[in-house]
Amino acid sequence: MKKKLLIVVPLLALLILGGAGYKFAFADKKKDKEPKPKVEGKIYILGKQFTVNLKDASYATFTVALVLDAHDTSDAPPEAGGHGAAPAPPEGFGPMPQEALIRAIITEEVTGVSDQDLLDKHHREEIKEHILKAIKKKTDVHAEEILLTDLAVQ
Repeated sequence: MKKKLLIVVPLLALLILGGAGYKFAFADKKKDKEPKPKVEGKIYILGKQFTVNLKDASYATFTVALVLDAHDTSDAPPEAGGHGAAPAPPEGFGPMPQEALIRAIITEEVTGVSDQDLLDKHHREEIKEHILKAIKKKTDVHAEEILLTDLAVQ
């Protein structure tokens, strides 16, 4: 009986020490790992607010932001600089190539919808999908998502 205890006790101690060493060795590595971002890509805010006519003589004002492909830099606005240049706009704002075309697409897609469609979350998501498809079809901008912010319907 004592011989069995002499074998079992050191084995248990070895297992406990090995498990504790493994936990401490790999627990630090998990802490060093950067968390995955919730939004992949760069958010670009179209600088000017939209005001569009809706069905039944109502209107809506809103701001639009685009979530651009994180790996594609062709949509990035040019850097400000040089002698006498205007100050750089805040992060996410600026003159994007084809911005006028994007604004025209958004205005075309939202003008004439009912105020209830714009206020209803499900219908608003459908409108955003139509806008995104039109942007992908008619422009060279690599947008991944459309964000409608500061929405007011009257």
